[in-house]
Amino acid sequence: MRQSQAPLGDAKPRLQGLYDRIQVALRARGEAPRNHSVFYLASLLYALGHFEELSSQAPAQFEQIADPALRGQAWIWLLEAFAQRRDLARALPLMERFREVRDERMRPYDLQQYEVLQSLMFALVGALDRSAEIWIAAEQKRKTLGAALDPTQVQCARMDWLLVCEQYDEAAHEAQEVLGRTTVAPEERSRAQLGLAIAHARRGRNADAREALRPLEQQQDAFGRRARGELARLALQRGDHDEARAWLDTREYTDALDDPQLVPLAWLVVGEVERGASPSVPLAELEDRLRAHYAALLAAWDFLPPEASGHAFLQLGIRRDLLSALCAVVLSRLPGERGAEVCLDLLLEAEARGSTARSLALPVRRLREIRERLVPAGRVVLVYLPALTASWCFALTAREVIGVRLPSDRELRTTSRDLNQLLHEQVAELPDDAWARLSNAALAWCLPERLRDFVQRAEELAIVGGELLQPLHLGALPWNGTYLGCAKPLFDLPSLTLGAHYQLREPVSRELDLAVLAATRIDARDAEAFGVSALPMDDGEAREIAAGLSEDRVAIVSAAGADDLRNGAGAAAKVTVCIAHGVTVATPQMRDLIVLGRSDPDRPGALGPKDLANAPDLLLLFACHSASAQLRRGEDGGQRLVGRFLFHGSQAVVAADGPLELGAALHLARALVRELTNGESAAEALRRAKVELLAQPRWRHPRFHAHLRLVGDGSARTAMQVAAPATGTLRNPWLIAGAILLLCAGIFGWRWSAQRK
Repeated sequence: MRQSQAPLGDAKPRLQGLYDRIQVALRARGEAPRNHSVFYLASLLYALGHFEELSSQAPAQFEQIADPALRGQAWIWLLEAFAQRRDLARALPLMERFREVRDERMRPYDLQQYEVLQSLMFALVGALDRSAEIWIAAEQKRKTLGAALDPTQVQCARMDWLLVCEQYDEAAHEAQEVLGRTTVAPEERSRAQLGLAIAHARRGRNADAREALRPLEQQQDAFGRRARGELARLALQRGDHDEARAWLDTREYTDALDDPQLVPLAWLVVGEVERGASPSVPLAELEDRLRAHYAALLAAWDFLPPEASGHAFLQLGIRRDLLSALCAVVLSRLPGERGAEVCLDLLLEAEARGSTARSLALPVRRLREIRERLVPAGRVVLVYLPALTASWCFALTAREVIGVRLPSDRELRTTSRDLNQLLHEQVAELPDDAWARLSNAALAWCLPERLRDFVQRAEELAIVGGELLQPLHLGALPWNGTYLGCAKPLFDLPSLTLGAHYQLREPVSRELDLAVLAATRIDARDAEAFGVSALPMDDGEAREIAAGLSEDRVAIVSAAGADDLRNGAGAAAKVTVCIAHGVTVATPQMRDLIVLGRSDPDRPGALGPKDLANAPDLLLLFACHSASAQLRRGEDGGQRLVGRFLFHGSQAVVAADGPLELGAALHLARALVRELTNGESAAEALRRAKVELLAQPRWRHPRFHAHLRLVGDGSARTAMQVAAPATGTLRNPWLIAGAILLLCAGIFGWRWSAQRK
């Protein structure tokens, strides 16, 4: 993290001269740089901004510096040189080595500088939750030790972190505070100006973004190059290729993997090829550069431990933008099915870096290896890759695969947010005009004409990347006079990689067919801590869910505790219905919890992802927001409740990414279990249950069913034993009553006949 300083100006040649003289003197004496000379040379390279040369220094040289304080400062310079060049594959191992250095005598300033830099390193690689944890700890130390770092420097670092985390409102606020100060070094001012422009652009305020970029557009430095790249991106989003070309002077095209103009340049060249014009840069060269950048980012990711690497690699927007541009170039060179397969192979490379895939040690697969078991006949898999400049959807069936370009995801996010607000409004009917306008706009984005034929033909529809479209509820979009989730068996796959892996697992022998757990008793301490109360259910309502099933294969636990789901009846059944409270705890990890009763008086009844060790084959989890916890950036869902149940053996999980109404949930639970008992697949059973709920006048508003999602293998079926039919009159109350009536009638007839005689 660079110190705020006045511009070098005329001092730069003198510093360069000093550096050269030191090198000449060392060579004249036949000595390699060591101890303090290493420090002085590193300080000069850092001051001159020669990050490439500084990063080429062997780390072993820095370990020769005797003074721990100077050694720590030199390590920070080296790490920042890697960060400036985005050479994260080399920087992250040095972070681990630096832990030993930092434990020695270091100045508070250097220690804080390291922690801020470490936080930014994790943010750049995409491990935002680990980055947040480091940042929060550093903030606490700053309060304890005093603000050793320049406040402007800290605010710029925080702005960068917020931009990577896609928290654009907060990032804009930090940038405006820096720009409002009277004494700010030119570098920090340029940094804040660029950050403000990016925050405006990501929020759709393009005019404000262009205005913020104006002071930077002519600068001949890294900020100027990034500014011109952003201006080109804005022009491309408007469809103005001439303006984009004007900003992207191909003479500036450098060999740096992280060139800020690489992605907009790729889209510009693809547009030129599509219009039949001569490309400004050869497509083959662009593809090589994009692939190299993509590979470097994946390599950097591999250095992170799985617990830090968190949600799928592509949770980070800038990663998706890079892959989207690479897919555009690939499909320009290889149009048709072969190009689409290459794009999905690139996606599979990223999926293998997800935390769950890494903890399972899953290798990188190719589409041809998993396609047969992942896409049976009749299934259509839609793989979404929403991105800033332009997006993609790949439609995959047993016989064909295509890639369809979609617009930028920025407008979809606005539409999704507005649709979600309508779903949450407590009104009897949807406002027709607003709902039709917003839902049709979302449908046009998600399913353009070329994809609708695939959906129309699908017997079941699987979605990959659906969490990247949140808060959009695909099942609530209009389709053939109803909703998509009511018209088609619809489910989410955690990823192509995990979906294929989970289908290879052998079935587990189960003691029970069905377990019904209900949170009708909540400890007062948990009620206060999580803001919940016991569910107003009686034992009869729980038993109605199991109607028609063999009683000796069913467990009804009305006042269920956490252990009943962790390792009790709920974990031992083929199908478990759990009706409870779902809560999200606002920590850097955004933990999602299920709140049940206390199995142990001294242990809370809240059950989180890390508390699980066993799981039923099929879990029907009727708990508010049980599927809506924010993903750890880069994670593939395995650190959330739903993903953790899949990890521990569930074939599929039905959960809610919004609020649920108890009456509607009970109705859906009864219908779901009935359809599963009749042999329907999990996805088809959920579809039929939603249709049945929709037929009830009081529950026809989509908010009662749109929040329910099925994650996992939607084609999963489970055999449950129905109750045996009665074999004798004594076991059937209606036959007994009929026999009594006949007997009474016979006696009455005999007596009446006897009296007449």
